[in-house]
Amino acid sequence: MKNTHTDECLKTLLAAIRRRMEIYSAAIGSLKINNEASLRNIFRSYKEESAAAIKQLAADLGKDNAHWHPNTPQDANIFSIGSMHEESTADLCAMLHLCKHTEELCTQAYRKAIVALDESRLLLSFHIREQAEQQYMAFNHIKTLLDCNLLNRQAV
Repeated sequence: MKNTHTDECLKTLLAAIRRRMEIYSAAIGSLKINNEASLRNIFRSYKEESAAAIKQLAADLGKDNAHWHPNTPQDANIFSIGSMHEESTADLCAMLHLCKHTEELCTQAYRKAIVALDESRLLLSFHIREQAEQQYMAFNHIKTLLDCNLLNRQAV
């Protein structure tokens, strides 16, 4: 018996991770202008982490479901946080706010997927929990970067 709630949560999770990858890609592009090498490396790391997560989940889902197609166009509509505006990336604080917001939404998507997941899908469950832990650490890192940036602005 197919659990449609679980499938929807997994599709939402994949869309959230894709969106995370897009946000970090845009952030990397905007930092090239500002010559922020250390932040570029951090954002690149989180973008690559997202790409690896998508690849891993798609492989796991492909093993479990022959009908699963994680790259369908409707995935983009499942998880929408709005588009990134050029003016928001010009300001480091605004960019970090957007990254934090994206991380919060990914955290929510991981939580929903973990709750909805059928534990008989052991490998998928393990990978989602492992990815959720990595993503939560990234969320805390971005939150710390934002807090430091805000404190630095207040001190000036």
